[in-house]
Amino acid sequence: MLRKNSASRRCLASHCAKLVQPPAVFCHNHWDQLPEALGEAIQRATLWGKHAEAVAAVTEAIRHLDTHKTPRRP
Repeated sequence: MLRKNSASRRCLASHCAKLVQPPAVFCHNHWDQLPEALGEAIQRATLWGKHAEAVAAVTEAIRHLDTHKTPRRP
């Protein structure tokens, strides 16, 4: 049986169900909330294939998003 590969995955921000296209890990809304240096660190680690650095940067980004939540619109 062939396994179906998904062309997209869910945004890694907590409680976000939006789909993103690899190599993206966050939806546009959450990506735009990250400090520029953190976004660049994720991109650089991903581009250079440095998995451990990418995981560390994404983990830091998730923490940042969790502690700097923007209020929901009514």
